[in-house]
Amino acid sequence: MHGSIPVINLQPDASLLPPTDTSRKDGDNSLLYRIRVHDEISLCRTELLHAYLACNPKLRTLAHIIEMWSGARDINDASRGTLSSYAFLVMLISVLQRRPQPALPVLQLLPPKISSVAQAAAVENQDRAVPAGSAGAGEKVDDSTSGPASGVEAVGSYEPLPRVWVCDYQNQPRDTYFCNLRQNPRPSLQRQYSATGMNYNANLKNLRAYCDLNTESTASLLLAFFEYYTKEFDFCQEVVSIRVPAPYRMTKNEKDDRCGWKLHGRFCIEDPFDVSLDLAQVCK
Repeated sequence: MHGSIPVINLQPDASLLPPTDTSRKDGDNSLLYRIRVHDEISLCRTELLHAYLACNPKLRTLAHIIEMWSGARDINDASRGTLSSYAFLVMLISVLQRRPQPALPVLQLLPPKISSVAQAAAVENQDRAVPAGSAGAGEKVDDSTSGPASGVEAVGSYEPLPRVWVCDYQNQPRDTYFCNLRQNPRPSLQRQYSATGMNYNANLKNLRAYCDLNTESTASLLLAFFEYYTKEFDFCQEVVSIRVPAPYRMTKNEKDDRCGWKLHGRFCIEDPFDVSLDLAQVCK
């Protein structure tokens, strides 16, 4: 409770669990719950992850496998100097976005209304030229504050996307917009999302159909995850980000220029909303 973002960890007695419970268990055979306190941005992260899970059912299976794998190797507990389960999920989403035929879209670059599969494909498969005056394809002009002066360009049309401003635990405004797929987001976020004119049902239908264009099996996508981070990803130069589309790759030099990140050869993962936060900074 004394951290910058207070977290409550709960581990109920495994003997109290119903025998049919198939949820994740730690090595001591008890469920692990983590509750973050006074951090509305975490609700936005949950909404974003929920939307990605709705896009492609394979993501849920893959996330569970990687959660079990990392837990068995004791490398998914940020309080002990390893990556969090959330960081692993961001890593996984990034890989699925970068498949030759993407298995997931970049939701933070899509407009509020996706009227057809062809529209989703056009946004994802275009040349992704950088608009004049922008910092980069899908990049915020000023990552240091993420305040109202910054903007994300809609890929292809170059029209400004809607903004959904939510304050973080330091009371700093963060743009948490993404193409949402849920009709009723959490009560504290309903007002912000209702103002975007989101077409929830059409978005869900068309983005699921778009993700179905990737015909790789779950096993192939799992192999792609490990191959990407062992053979393709440049740990010394690159930053994992789910805000930018392939082939664009975010670099540490960019994060140094815009957010003041220190240059080093360690692993870096950008939080999709609090873009000044490195999810891998806890690693020892």
